[in-house]
Amino acid sequence: MVTRSPILNDTSLPGVAEERLIAGKAALLAAMQLEPHVFPSSAEIPKEGDWKVYEIVSGSAVRRRLDQIVSVLLPGDLFGVSELFFGPSLDSIETREMVSVRSISYARVLGLAARDANVAMWLLCHVSQQFSP
Repeated sequence: MVTRSPILNDTSLPGVAEERLIAGKAALLAAMQLEPHVFPSSAEIPKEGDWKVYEIVSGSAVRRRLDQIVSVLLPGDLFGVSELFFGPSLDSIETREMVSVRSISYARVLGLAARDANVAMWLLCHVSQQFSP
């Protein structure tokens, strides 16, 4: 007789997954630098040579691809996660007003993900949501 693992029969699994995602994002945000970096209006937030995951703390920015605005970034939004998995993108991040951001280096993100499965799960879920229809 084959028995199934109790976790596979657990109907609350989506709730457990949601809790793990919340915990993963919280751990990632807690590991970010405390002091935000401020960029003036109409500035480009540099990516090359300074690979990081960023969180918008205040202000707004836009993600541009060539001459098109792809998305608007508001406080609480994170960017730089997909580049962690797929390498450099053609997108640039341009501030629309004075913007403050917190960040964490890719090396620290990868170390955190290696130690905390919730962080790894959140990163994968975040990237999959960016590319789902």
